[in-house]
Amino acid sequence: MELELDPYDRDRVHGHRLELSTCELLLARLAQMPEDERRAVVGLHPDRAPTIVAGVAMLIEAMRAFGLEAVEVSEHDILRGAALRLAAGSPPGPGPAS
Repeated sequence: MELELDPYDRDRVHGHRLELSTCELLLARLAQMPEDERRAVVGLHPDRAPTIVAGVAMLIEAMRAFGLEAVEVSEHDILRGAALRLAAGSPPGPGPAS
């Protein structure tokens, strides 16, 4: 959403640095919108409109809990990280993927 991509471009999203302050601004903006307005937000898939406020709030709380000022956005899921760890000979679990 921060990048306002239309159409969506996974190459621009992957690796993007998302700041805590940006997340806080997004939450404030999205929380005051009715769901039908959120469906029209550029960069937000309409199916995510019902849950995006809770998702951003959870991200903010996780960032605060871990003392993070920013996160790196990934187009890959946790299963890819586990597979990379296994391929490198490490058991899947906590820790960065190779």
